[in-house]
Order: sequence, then structure tokens, then C-alpha cells
Amino acid sequence: DAFLTSHLILLKESYLKVTHKSLPINHGVDVITAFSNCPYAIASHDINSVFNYANEASLQLFKTNWDEMIGVHSSVSASKSLQSDRNKMLKEVARVGFVEDYKGIRMAFDGSLFQINDAIIWNIVDSKNISQGQAVLIMDHSLYE
Repeated sequence: DAFLTSHLILLKESYLKVTHKSLPINHGVDVITAFSNCPYAIASHDINSVFNYANEASLQLFKTNWDEMIGVHSSVSASKSLQSDRNKMLKEVARVGFVEDYKGIRMAFDGSLFQINDAIIWNIVDSKNISQGQAVLIMDHSLYE
């Protein structure tokens, strides 16, 4: 899929551009396989906060599938009581480019909650530095108790 390939290349390049680090994916295989097989959850939304990518680890974490997640507003990932925290964090990312060591509570599609213990959220920018959305790499999470 041409969109998916170009989008994942953009995620990879944007991550490197703003964090000065490489994504923890296998760089020796095609980009779709690299993202799909990454053990860490990676997801993105467009400039309207609509999910446009989720790898297998992300779909498992959010207890959903591709068809249910893609095209849905990303605000569904936080309960109503946590929307203001989510919005503040996304505004901070938009302002500074990325946030490291993010911690927060998120909601899976079945309504269960989980704790993000370590994540990086970054702006997706094209070659002209125009925002194309934001993405997240979740490296550690646990059940929320």
C-alpha cells in the first residue's frame, strides 16, 4: 500500500528529525514489516486527531483491530475525566516537537484502562516542516489498578 509505506517512512524520518534517535525497529527489512513486527506499540493520528496508523503491538494494547481503530478520533484513547490531561500533553508536543518519558492513563477500546509508563510522543512533519499529525511509541505499560 503506497500510502502506508510513505506514511511509515514519514513517521520514521520525523522521529529521527525531532528526537535525533532512530526508532527501535528493524531497519534491515521493508518499512511495513519493520513497524508491524516492532514489539513496542506505535500509533499515529492526523492533524484532525483521527487515527491513521497502529502497529500490531498497538492494536493488542488497545484491544482492537485495524478496522475498528483506523478512522476513529484518537480522543477515544482517554476517558472523559482524562481528556484535559491528554489535550495539554498534545499541545505541549505541538509546541516543542516531542515529549519523552511520557506517563499517563489510557483506555482500550473495551473500556479497560492501562498505564503508560514510558512513551515518546512526537510531531509528524513533512519535508516542508508542515505538521501531518502526531505519533506515539509506547515502550512500557502496565495494567491500571
